[in-house]
Amino acid sequence: MDKIEQFIQEHHIQTLGGKDDFKEEFSRYEWSAPILQQPSHLEEYVHLIGLIGATIQDITIVDNPGYYSLSYEHRKEGFWTFELDNVLVLITDCGNFEIEYGESSSVRISKDCIPRKFYYQKINKRIAELKQLLSNLINDKIIGISIDSTSFDRADDDFTGSCGIKLDKNLSAYIRESRLLLKSGRRLSFTSQYDDGIISLYDKDNQLVKLDSAL
Repeated sequence: MDKIEQFIQEHHIQTLGGKDDFKEEFSRYEWSAPILQQPSHLEEYVHLIGLIGATIQDITIVDNPGYYSLSYEHRKEGFWTFELDNVLVLITDCGNFEIEYGESSSVRISKDCIPRKFYYQKINKRIAELKQLLSNLINDKIIGISIDSTSFDRADDDFTGSCGIKLDKNLSAYIRESRLLLKSGRRLSFTSQYDDGIISLYDKDNQLVKLDSAL
């Protein structure tokens, strides 16, 4: 048993039973990433798989037919925050880390599980803007994670259950927002609203980064 399997079994963490046996297209159901809902589990897991200490070399998303959605908020302010219903991939010197937070308090992360042929190839205007925003992270090093917690009742309010993910009622706390902390002082934020993932980038002064910002 490898260390990831041991972690999943010891903490009774849900999975969808996927074996990363993708055929013609990516499927969330075939993805082996564990479903992390408790803050302490997420913090332990990102260290376990080597995400902390990795230097970002590129950013992309996974093409997920039938689920694709990308929109943005704060249009008048410079397009700070994106709604993304796809898996985000951080390509690093320590491997490719696939991250999704589209269900309430349910973060899924894996390493080198989704083949590159499933990365999104059609760069439309919104994807180009997302990549432009996240290009600020290239050559930045991930040095930690911060996690804001919430209660079961609050997490359950936003829960939709697409993909059949269930919210464990017996945890001590639930994930509301997680932020990857970068050496530069920037923070890459993941949260959710109903069944959409929300991705935001903050600068060293904890302000949302605009697309046209020079960092």
